[in-house]
Amino acid sequence: MNGKLELPYKLMDIETDDERFILSFKSFRAHQDSFSIKRSGLAGDFEVYYKCSGMENRFECDLTAANLYYFYYELDNAWDGLPGTKPVAILESNSKTQERTKMTFRLDKGICFINGFFKNRDNIYKSGIIFDMEIDCIFIPEILASLENFFKGLEEIQGHRNFL
Repeated sequence: MNGKLELPYKLMDIETDDERFILSFKSFRAHQDSFSIKRSGLAGDFEVYYKCSGMENRFECDLTAANLYYFYYELDNAWDGLPGTKPVAILESNSKTQERTKMTFRLDKGICFINGFFKNRDNIYKSGIIFDMEIDCIFIPEILASLENFFKGLEEIQGHRNFL
């Protein structure tokens, strides 16, 4: 079912001198048939990896392809500097009961300020990570290209580009 997407698929890999953050699409969910895929798209599991001084974590988080697509759209607009858009992109889960995932990219004068949190799905969202990072904006095109390739792969597999 994974077509041209080699799993796990790295959506973003951000590294500074003392931190590393990776967001990956880990696997497709089992028991999806062609009807459910055509109707509502593919479902899968996302994984967070975070390493900093004295700490290393890897766990599944609460995200959907729709959450990620909206973030991709916002980040692309922020990078292009479109009139009327803020240089901000937010990736967040749409959980109605509690905030489980939120990451903000704020672009300012060649620097991208990233902050956020991801809660561990395997631990019923009781634990997770909170982080702040600062990267050069030259890494944004690489992240955008990875996200675009991911969505092209999903489109090829599910037969449409409706991710929202």
